[in-house]
Amino acid sequence: MNSINAYFSGADVYFSSSRSYRNNQVLVEYLKKVSDFDLDRMLDDFLLLIKQLELSYDMQYDNVVNYYKHSQKLERIINNVEYYMRTLPPYDTVDLDDKPFIFDKIYPFNSYIFHDVGYEDKKEYVLDESYVFGDFDSEAVIRFDEINREVKEYCQPYLDYLSSLKVNLEFFRSIIVNYLSERISFPEPKELASIIEKAFKSNTYKMNAVNCSMNKFEYKIITDNKNNPTLCERIVFKDIGSFLYYDFFRGLNNKCFPMMCKNCGEYFFLEGGKYTQYCDNPIEGTNGSTCRSVGARQRYADKCKSDPILGTYEKAYKAHYARVMKKKMTKPEFSKWVPYAQELKQKAYDGELEFEEYRKLIRK
Repeated sequence: MNSINAYFSGADVYFSSSRSYRNNQVLVEYLKKVSDFDLDRMLDDFLLLIKQLELSYDMQYDNVVNYYKHSQKLERIINNVEYYMRTLPPYDTVDLDDKPFIFDKIYPFNSYIFHDVGYEDKKEYVLDESYVFGDFDSEAVIRFDEINREVKEYCQPYLDYLSSLKVNLEFFRSIIVNYLSERISFPEPKELASIIEKAFKSNTYKMNAVNCSMNKFEYKIITDNKNNPTLCERIVFKDIGSFLYYDFFRGLNNKCFPMMCKNCGEYFFLEGGKYTQYCDNPIEGTNGSTCRSVGARQRYADKCKSDPILGTYEKAYKAHYARVMKKKMTKPEFSKWVPYAQELKQKAYDGELEFEEYRKLIRK
């Protein structure tokens, strides 16, 4: 259920001839929808419930009387996992098998160790205490072992999915937040290698937990959505984590970056072109402003505060523009002043003008 069949060509990844993404676009979808908190909670609950459903002659009394309820809780977690799988690529277009509920899988062959209580529409099943705590014979041992094995086999694909996501998303988030989103430009190859090396050293325990397992690697020609033949690397990955791992580093080399917005904290996809620390999400309560537009203005304002030459230019620009608005300066005069001021600014940067002289001239 967890294996992923993907085709790679350049910065494109195909799950079918008509369905493609750029490197790291799939990762961004997961980062936006799946939180570390939700994964931790689901994994902890999942492992606890599997333990509570383990049949044995010395199982706790509470687990005996609540066996059916625990199985229902586990089913709800499985439904949550399947929700992620059905709404996120690449599983969202795969027909996941409609499995019977975990208890429905166990009960028909083991009805003699349960008795039902309640009405037809609210029926519950209780594990027979006398069977568990009575004369525990070899037949019971075999039957309990079979049931425990069925429960584990049923749950294992979902447990693998959650575990794989957890270790990989934690690792990727640490690199994105601490390294990629702090930059102001795309790194060159040598610089990128240095960044990743630092990330590896500072995340050794996370790095040791992630891996990329491939069941198959070969070259195939597929027809893309424009009906063009494309030579691709076809890789069958063991699980979602393996796919995300391979796609992540391939994406970095192709300048397809997953980023976290410095304004709203949302993850977004950034490819080539101009590097930015801000997403294009609209800001609520503003007249069409986005994080990117607000961020650019804020970044410029911060630079004006830290750069006296630029700050002086900005103050002079606003003062001269105010003169135009008050009819104390004509628009042609202002248009002539702007390149003059820009030239003064450049001379100040180049050291051809002392700062005090620059400030005196630009304010005229």
